[in-house]
Amino acid sequence: MLYMKKYSQDRKVFSKARGFSLIEVLFSLLVFAIGIVSVVSIMTANIKVSVNSKDQIIAAQLTQEGIEFIKNLIDNADPRVTGNILPYNNYRVDMPDSSGIRFAPAGGLYRLYLNSTSGIYSHNSSGAVTKFARRIDLDANSDGLEVGKKIVTSTVSWDGTGTFPDVCNISNKCAKATLVISPAILPHP
Repeated sequence: MLYMKKYSQDRKVFSKARGFSLIEVLFSLLVFAIGIVSVVSIMTANIKVSVNSKDQIIAAQLTQEGIEFIKNLIDNADPRVTGNILPYNNYRVDMPDSSGIRFAPAGGLYRLYLNSTSGIYSHNSSGAVTKFARRIDLDANSDGLEVGKKIVTSTVSWDGTGTFPDVCNISNKCAKATLVISPAILPHP
């Protein structure tokens, strides 16, 4: 009899204990799944933004590098930059090796390649192909205000096609820098 009494008391305790219903468990899993999906989508968006920011920074540096190459040619009195033989449009400029700056017609080939050993971008196709392309335009004074003024434009595109959009802006994956060279800073022979 004592066993029956104890069994009946345990049964009462057990029957009063409440668990989660199936609907409550499914609802909890739904909330958890929505939270996980939200976190993963936010992380994916952040990775895309980080990659785009990295590309913008590289493009800005390559654009400035193109301008710096032209400044170097000016400092060394290169006649292609300091002389009156203008315009030089659609050119490539880089320094693929220690032999110096190469400034040559692009012939439509603007793609930049990355040398994995040195980490330098150049038009030398022996490196790894990149999404970046650079074009240099060197033109004479177009506003007529200062005789002898030269305008250098360095344009970098990173859309992966090796071409340049008509309008250069960040949404078109294009960066542009312009240098105005006054005749006063040009070396005189």
